[in-house]
Formats: sequence, C-alpha cells, structure tokens
Amino acid sequence: MISYTRTMENESLKRYEITYVIKGENSTPIKGILEKHGAEILDDRPLEKIRLAYPIAKQEYGFLGTLVFAIDPGKMEAITPDLKLEEGLIRNLVTALTAEQSSAENKRKSANAAAARRRKITKEKKPGLLTNEALEKKIEEILQ
Repeated sequence: MISYTRTMENESLKRYEITYVIKGENSTPIKGILEKHGAEILDDRPLEKIRLAYPIAKQEYGFLGTLVFAIDPGKMEAITPDLKLEEGLIRNLVTALTAEQSSAENKRKSANAAAARRRKITKEKKPGLLTNEALEKKIEEILQ
C-alpha cells in the first residue's frame, strides 16, 4: 500500500474517498484528474484485479482501486464531469469521510501493522520449541 503522509495545510479541505473500477492497471488518469482540480492525495491503495458480476461495457474483468484525498468541497462538482469523460473508468463512487471514519481507518492501519509484527515474530524460530523429529523422539522415549 502506498501511503502519502502529508498534513492538510488548509482546514477548509474535506476528506473524500473514491473507489473505482478501471479497464487497465494504470490508475494515473484518476490521480491526474484529482490533482488537476487541486486535490491532495492522502492514501493510494494498490489495484486489485476483480471479476465483475456482470459485463460492463463488454468488460468481464476490471481493476478495483481506492484513493483517499483532501479537497475544497466547492471543487468537487468540477471533478464529476471529468471522471465521466475518462474512457478507462468503468465505475466510480465518491464518498465524504467523517472524522470517525478517518480515525477508524487509522486504527485499521495500526491493527494491520500489529498483526504483521505478530506474524513475523511467530515465523522466527523460537528457542526451546521442538521440531517434529524431536517431538517424535520424545514420544518414543516416553512410550518405552
């Protein structure tokens, strides 16, 4: 996951999230449209190839992506027509994020990081643990 950790200089900026399905693996046009209108990209989640439930514009597969960005709410109306003109964009949904959703997103990120640390620790070989061979040897010793 690519994460942009910039602080919002202007307090009048509002956070939005756009979830989109595109034809190709290049999300640059979506970022370009947002940046052209003065949006600040805060979080860019990697694209994921998905099978569509039904064909849309003769496409059976697409790439699902999500961007979190901050922009002045007055400029949001200008973004919608540009998104409609983008040829590679199959579907999109823009939602406004509340402060609660933003904090929930931060909690989710920290929980994911903690889970990754736990997986790393458990993967490392801990001293004193028995291997399968050693365990079988101990069982044979006990049974004799």
